[in-house]
Amino acid sequence: MGTNFGFNIGGPSTLINNTFAYSDTVSWNRGHHNWKFGGSFSAYQFNTAFDFIGNGLFQFVGQGGLYSKNGFADFLFGLPSPLGGVPAYQQSPNAPTNARTKFTSVFAQDEWRLNKRLVLTMGVRYEYSTPKTDTHNILFSVIPGLRSMVFPNAPSGLVFPGDKGAPKGVNFPDKNNWAPRFGFAFDPTGSSKTSIRGGFGIFYDILKAEDNFQDNGQPPFFAGSALNFPALSGNPTQDLPFLAQPFGNDVNNTPNPFPSKPVNHNIDFGAAGFLPWGGTSIFLDDPHLKTPYTYQYNLSIQREIFRDIIFEASYLGSSSHGLTGLVDINPFKLGTTDRMLNLLPGNTTCDGLDSSPPPPGDPLDPPCSFTSLLAFKNVGKASYNGLTASLTKRFSDTRYIGSTYFTFGYTWGHSIDTTSGFRQRNLQVPTFNPDLFRGPSDYDIRHRITFSGGWDLPFDRAWSSGPKRLTQGWTLYPIVSWRTGFPLDVLAQTSITGFFDPGVSAAGDNIPFANLTGQPIGQFDPHKVQTINGNTGNFYFNPNAFTTAQVGAGCDTPSPTCFPTSQQAVDNPSLRTYGTVRRGLFRGPGRTNVDLTAAKTTAITERFKLEIRADVFNLFNHAEFANPITNIGSPRFGQIVTTGDQVGNPIEHHERIIQLAARFSF
Repeated sequence: MGTNFGFNIGGPSTLINNTFAYSDTVSWNRGHHNWKFGGSFSAYQFNTAFDFIGNGLFQFVGQGGLYSKNGFADFLFGLPSPLGGVPAYQQSPNAPTNARTKFTSVFAQDEWRLNKRLVLTMGVRYEYSTPKTDTHNILFSVIPGLRSMVFPNAPSGLVFPGDKGAPKGVNFPDKNNWAPRFGFAFDPTGSSKTSIRGGFGIFYDILKAEDNFQDNGQPPFFAGSALNFPALSGNPTQDLPFLAQPFGNDVNNTPNPFPSKPVNHNIDFGAAGFLPWGGTSIFLDDPHLKTPYTYQYNLSIQREIFRDIIFEASYLGSSSHGLTGLVDINPFKLGTTDRMLNLLPGNTTCDGLDSSPPPPGDPLDPPCSFTSLLAFKNVGKASYNGLTASLTKRFSDTRYIGSTYFTFGYTWGHSIDTTSGFRQRNLQVPTFNPDLFRGPSDYDIRHRITFSGGWDLPFDRAWSSGPKRLTQGWTLYPIVSWRTGFPLDVLAQTSITGFFDPGVSAAGDNIPFANLTGQPIGQFDPHKVQTINGNTGNFYFNPNAFTTAQVGAGCDTPSPTCFPTSQQAVDNPSLRTYGTVRRGLFRGPGRTNVDLTAAKTTAITERFKLEIRADVFNLFNHAEFANPITNIGSPRFGQIVTTGDQVGNPIEHHERIIQLAARFSF
């Protein structure tokens, strides 16, 4: 387990957004054609001040850390430790952003009625979004081979607006966003009981708003720090100064850059404590970033099989390209302990495997020019294929039963991608093989069944002589849903010493999955309590099927079940690995939910009605289990420890909830 001490990295912000928009559409009917032309324009302002841990943040790591392997124990010892590219100590300023962008779109469409049975719809759309700029030019890009003239002492490859070859905004413009569309509707029999519909189109995304946050508050515009501390050569006999004096005890002897000073374009990056650059950066944007796009296509057949009952079957598909995902654009040169941008002429490199304080004059250990640099690039690909079937009954009266309506639906779908996007579990791809983690999307659901409807209970027919205010107005509204679970991943927790350790992949990205041991993964009934490896709980899968053992920390020789050391991965290409567990190897618990509303509407007069209703969520109080713990370093690894609603899904409930309401209408 891990512990953080200090202010949250997502700390407080002041946010003022303004959007100014105009749009218009013109329609023109002529013969069998219905033309539409239109466009829109919007100007967007993003004004914020974000506190990037202005008071500092220490990280105390459990398994995988440098010291006791227990986060709380490291905290008591005063031993902050890096993990997964996150430094042991970070500090940054309160950061302002004043981003500006404009969006323009135009379209033309023709709805062509060839005859009474066939309609074609054809159109084209063009979109252009200007790259985001900042009113204070607090922007930067990394373009290998370029040298900045705006900041002459910046490391080679780090450029700013105004530099030759650098974009004026976050990225260079992308002006090729043409989106054709085509659709048709066909009545094959002419009876209006059967219809076939289909369509194809290209759709463009808008580049994420997240990049508004990425550049602000970073050196050289503001001070920032990212420190790592040395491993211990033995048991210390006196207090360690890492917490009291983080600056001066960093492995790279980083000077204290605080307080922030006004921007000096001739600043010495090394003397100011800005090297290695990137340690305080959030994420970069590829200056050549393009707008992500997707091909969408569908085909459906609808048939009225009985009076008021319609059956529909559909195929839905999409193929997405140029999706944004994170990539380390400063990986280690394979076979070395040097990051590639540090090898550019004029830059300084450092020994990634040497975590001890460097002796004076050590040529391998001056402050590096760059740390790892995670950047958003167009590395993502995705596809979705789905089959849906539905049976719909329109509101109508049925003899003896009463008035009813319902919709029953089933969906089989499969979403596959190489990265599921920012803030998802799989947000980063391997630098040298971006398609390696291609697999089920983090949000992939394979099967889903839903049923909803309404039933006006015919009490007035069964008791025709009864008082109408009592027998009329009774209605039931059921909602039933079932789905399979989301894919699960087990990530490794291999030991690294910060940004300068190549890790088991030798590339420095440090995103391996765990290894399989050969034992069956299994899938246990989480209602039952059992004991595995001395731990008792509601296990969902076998924790012994996975291992994160590494040479020197659980095993002696690299193997399919034992990760190599970083040095072994550097020296021997056959040992480089991202683990043997494939992405989305197994799935979490599915969900079944039954909700029911019972309502009684009573007409008091011709104009006044009273409705009393009871809403029951999770009618049968069925346990809805959350996903199991997949943190291999947790003592509860493999266990389900809680129930809970699926975030963002209002129809899934983990406990029975009864809600009473009354409404008086007139």
